[in-house]
Amino acid sequence: MISHTRTLFWHNVVREMLNDLSIMCQTRPDLFDGRFGIVTSQGVRVGIKNIFPLFACSIPGTDWERESSVAVQCTVFRIATPDGEIYTLPVHEIVTVHSMTPELIEQMAKAEREAEGDDAEETEKRPFGLAAFHALPRLPNAGIEGDSAI
Repeated sequence: MISHTRTLFWHNVVREMLNDLSIMCQTRPDLFDGRFGIVTSQGVRVGIKNIFPLFACSIPGTDWERESSVAVQCTVFRIATPDGEIYTLPVHEIVTVHSMTPELIEQMAKAEREAEGDDAEETEKRPFGLAAFHALPRLPNAGIEGDSAI
C-alpha cells in the first residue's frame, strides 16, 4: 500500500513539474534548448524544446464526464525536442526530470574549446551538448524489436 502511495505522489510531482515547464516554455522559450529534459522508464533522455499537456482542462458535462476528465487531466504530455522529434508520454513513463544550469552548459562549452586548443574554427562547426549526442553513430539494437527505445 505504501509503495502505491509513493508512486502516486511521484506521478503528481512529475505532473506538476511538467505543467510548470509547459507554462515556462511559453514565457521563456529561450531557456528551452535541451537544457531541460526528462528521462523515460527505458532510460532515454528527451530534451525539451516545447512541452504541453494533451488533456489540460476539465470538460463540462455530467458528473461522470467531469470526474473522468479530472482523472486524466495533465497526465499525458507532448514533448518536442530541439532536434524536431515529438514524444507523447504518459506521466508514469517519466522517471526523472533533468536540467542543466547555464553555468554548467558554459563550463562544458569552455572545456570543449580548451580541449581543442587553437582550432577554434573547427570546434565551432561541431555540434555541442544534446546535438553532439545525437550526432553520434547509432548502433543497431541487439535483439530489440522496434525503432524506438520508448
